[in-house]
Amino acid sequence: MRRSSALAAGALVAAGAFVPAAVSTQAQAADSDNIKVTDVKVTSEARQRPVNGVAVEAWDKVSLQAKWEATAPKAGNSFTVKLGDGLEWSGSLGFDLLDQNGFDVGNCTFTVGSQDMTCTLTAGAEKWDKLTNGTLIAQAQINNKGIGLKQSTVKVGPTTAPIVFGDSNGDGTCDTGCDGVKPNYPEPNPFKSGWFNGVNDQGKYVFMWEVRAQNTGGAKNTHWVVKDPGANYVANSVLCTTGSWQEGKGVANVKVAPGWPQEQVEFDAPSAEAVCRVRFYTTTEPTKAAQANTATVNGQTYSRSGITATEAGSGNALGGKNPAPAPSPKTTTPSAAPSASESATPAPTPSASQSVTPSAAPSASESATPAPTPSASESATPSAAPSAPETTVPAPTPSASESAAPSDPALPTVPATTQAAAPRVTPQQPGPQAPKDPAAPTAPATTQAAAAAPGPQQLGTQAPKSHAVPAAPANSQPTSKPSLAKTGASILVPALIAGAVIGGGVVLVRRGRRA
Repeated sequence: MRRSSALAAGALVAAGAFVPAAVSTQAQAADSDNIKVTDVKVTSEARQRPVNGVAVEAWDKVSLQAKWEATAPKAGNSFTVKLGDGLEWSGSLGFDLLDQNGFDVGNCTFTVGSQDMTCTLTAGAEKWDKLTNGTLIAQAQINNKGIGLKQSTVKVGPTTAPIVFGDSNGDGTCDTGCDGVKPNYPEPNPFKSGWFNGVNDQGKYVFMWEVRAQNTGGAKNTHWVVKDPGANYVANSVLCTTGSWQEGKGVANVKVAPGWPQEQVEFDAPSAEAVCRVRFYTTTEPTKAAQANTATVNGQTYSRSGITATEAGSGNALGGKNPAPAPSPKTTTPSAAPSASESATPAPTPSASQSVTPSAAPSASESATPAPTPSASESATPSAAPSAPETTVPAPTPSASESAAPSDPALPTVPATTQAAAPRVTPQQPGPQAPKDPAAPTAPATTQAAAAAPGPQQLGTQAPKSHAVPAAPANSQPTSKPSLAKTGASILVPALIAGAVIGGGVVLVRRGRRA
């Protein structure tokens, strides 16, 4: 996941020349409005020096910290870290901004020796709705332009914060070494130093090695031969001084041994008291492995090891998702109400009282002229009762009080029954019967569900024709009565009644004779 994204600290050119690198050709991106940077703090510690005592010197480090967050992060969103006067980004790698899962959501790049660092969000940031609790830590260094300054500035995004040299806790107040930045001086004893110096234009890591040439123990050497096997001499890097390095002077007539690499040089120091330095460089493929180097100065060996490629800083953020919106209620459009023909209305279940008399009572208009009742002497055979039409609703059952008092005394009434509804019975057609005995007694009323026996009637006499409409039995149901179809109903119903009367008389005559 890590990427070495810093550009070269310097360009290594032909013949081993080492020149400062040009500023990155990457365009300076504008700060994005959706990134917010806060709590910028910089610390600068003073140290004990051989000459200056406790002081902050040129090429000391400063440490920067800041907090940041981004809403609706998109790849390409960015913010910058711009160093103020006397500061620059040192030789090191750029670094990634990581989420809580260790995946990059951005990276920070810079050119060694420049003042600007750009932190840009990558595609990894887009899987989050927001980045919060972001941190940024980076290290820069004080260059020679910072000598004499007591403070500078740093701008992170739109936020500008002061840098107070000697402020060890970042509260904006100097603690020690508050006289401003001092020049740096050579160490009293010769030694070899080294550091990672960035990436060259071929993508290789560059390591710098510095060798000191100075007299110790009363020696008076002024001619120096410095050899660093496997390394290349950095052109024009020989510098001698009797004070600070900022007061040093270059040396003319440096002799470089032929061949490649250019690993050996010879020169003459201006005096035996002068301390001189010579620089070499080596390159490797990108690696985190520690590097080591050994050189000789007038045959004296000096070594340095444990030098690694390091990042200039680090950063992270907590990726998060916005809460899921509450589901909106679904609006269901009701379908149109079904029409009467589409709605299946279940037929009402008839009660016991409703199903006693399945035949429908005719309305007044349909039975205005009833058919004459045949006399006993007539042998008319009553026609079979027609079945009720399929669409006819059963007529309501008359109550007991209404059945006891028929409106027409000439016609027998059907007694009320207390039993459950009987199935519909089609009357049988009786054969020719003998005239009925007028002296036959009246049959008593029955409580069975069979057809009721009519009251006594004078045989041989024809039932009077009545134009009055037979009284419809009362009912506890709604008073509306469905009408029979008018296809012959006005003739069939009176005929059925007459047949029932004749049949009842015959039954009475037979019972009387048996008695």
